[in-house]
Amino acid sequence: MQALAFCVFVSFATWLHSRWSVSIAPSARRLFAPFVFAMVIGAGAWFCFFVMPDRTVTHSADIAEGPPTRKADPERWQKAVQAWWPYRRDILDDYLAQGRTVVVMWTADW
Repeated sequence: MQALAFCVFVSFATWLHSRWSVSIAPSARRLFAPFVFAMVIGAGAWFCFFVMPDRTVTHSADIAEGPPTRKADPERWQKAVQAWWPYRRDILDDYLAQGRTVVVMWTADW
């Protein structure tokens, strides 16, 4: 979600730069356009990656310790994201009781 929001800032900055840096625009605006472009990109990066809450979906079979977070325990978080956990009803019930969104992927081994 953060990367998508950052893309919106980049798109807006690019649009502003293209509108303000055309050859028929006043020279002051043409000189000012790159600075506005950089300021919008910088503000967007700050907002998206430092201000916006981290809503990364995590997976963990270890309910007792709670799900890992990227900031608190990056190593455990990386392992949990890369792992596919077998379906267990007790884990599903615990996540649903916490009000978390749960995605279950069903596959078949023919």
